[in-house]
Amino acid sequence: MAQVKISYGERSKEELIKIIEHLEQQLIIESGIKRQYMKHLEEVIQFRSIEDYRQTVQKNKETA
Repeated sequence: MAQVKISYGERSKEELIKIIEHLEQQLIIESGIKRQYMKHLEEVIQFRSIEDYRQTVQKNKETA
């Protein structure tokens, strides 16, 4: 992701406050997305672990 340097020195106090509020909103949204992704990833890992375990048990039953 390319970052663009922006000069904030010429901005008014109100503009800077709006920018900060916007960035805070973006951060909240991105944090929510991250939490959802992490929850999904944990579910996938758990499901995959259970499936691997089931396959191992099945192979052990077949060889016994």
